[in-house]
Amino acid sequence: MIKKILNVCFVFLLSACAAEYNSNQQVDETAYLQLQGNFINTELVLDDAEPINLNKNTVDTYKFEGKTIAKFPISTGSHKIKITRGEEVLVLRSIYVSAGNSFEVTVP
Repeated sequence: MIKKILNVCFVFLLSACAAEYNSNQQVDETAYLQLQGNFINTELVLDDAEPINLNKNTVDTYKFEGKTIAKFPISTGSHKIKITRGEEVLVLRSIYVSAGNSFEVTVP
């Protein structure tokens, strides 16, 4: 009798170990350019496209750890970023950003 109970327990143990676990993971296919610092009243040029005026009326911002942040969706891959205030070039960088990631630029 005890032998049969042990056999049944052993079968249940084996069947529990054979169970399958599936997991789905969603990946954001969009990349982002994230600006922080003194970017209000500047102009952003991305890949020699038309300049974007960054002021309080044209840019959605949020606060994170006491910093003002603006986040822009961009395509994945290489990009050239130029941020100016008047005639002064504040940022001139080449970046690469992959899907689901943000590239952060601090504007002085």
